[in-house]
Amino acid sequence: MSDKKTGGLLIAISAAGFGTIPVFARYAYSSGANFITVLFLRFLISSIILWCIILFGRYPFKLKKKEMLSLFMLGGLGYFVMSASLFASYNYIPASMSTLILYIYPVIVCILDICFKKSEEFSLKKIFSLALVLLGLRLILSSSFEELNHHGVLLAFIAAFSYAVYISAGDMVSKGIDPFVSSAYIMASSAMSFAVFGALTENLNFGFKSYGWWGILGLVLFSTIIAIITFFAGMKLVGSTNASIISTLEPVISVVLATVFLKEKLGLVQYFGGVFILGGALLVIYQSTEPKLKKEGTSYEH
Repeated sequence: MSDKKTGGLLIAISAAGFGTIPVFARYAYSSGANFITVLFLRFLISSIILWCIILFGRYPFKLKKKEMLSLFMLGGLGYFVMSASLFASYNYIPASMSTLILYIYPVIVCILDICFKKSEEFSLKKIFSLALVLLGLRLILSSSFEELNHHGVLLAFIAAFSYAVYISAGDMVSKGIDPFVSSAYIMASSAMSFAVFGALTENLNFGFKSYGWWGILGLVLFSTIIAIITFFAGMKLVGSTNASIISTLEPVISVVLATVFLKEKLGLVQYFGGVFILGGALLVIYQSTEPKLKKEGTSYEH
């Protein structure tokens, strides 16, 4: 198998890993675990595994104080908000809807780059991409708006926006840092944030049924460790642009798994909306000559 085919397969495996997040999260929730506890355990166990890999693999993990502080802020604040709002949204709206709304983030990243970094310029293609995404959102939310849980929809939008901010900030913060190392720092700081937040709000509860651990371990192994390792390995073989494009398989896999395992069913119009959102996201990614979404040096996780 050629390097490009191997790389493409690795990225597809990564997308499948990230795509299992809603299924494992819902399974853990069914045992009585709340999303704060689930995320704390996910990031705590994942960071321990990543640090073991880094130490045994002799990765250059020593950073300057400013770099460490920036990564801790990135994970402890930016990624904390993104993951908390996304996982909380699963409690109110279909996980497939949450995932599709999340995938408006590439367009938001593009807009942030235009407004603040001045590294992108508006073009007809980008306006067309934005129009596709807005049309997709309109179709996804096409069922009677009164029937939708507004709280869940808002949480999904917060997740998309905070993820876009996280990626834009990460693009600047993690330059020159091994992405594996930056991921480890971000995971550790996210675990700390969920520990502090959970303790202050008294939401850390480990009294859930034992089978909930299978959902948490699934999040750790498949949706985090395997997904991150295969993504970075694949990106080295196919490049960041192709990796970004192939990664759009993730929401497709999430929707399919949610339909099969969670018995979720969106309407035909809503599925078309998902196609428009992914189409707009792909156009934005493909147009970038210097991809902003998943550069080598920018950590990538959900």
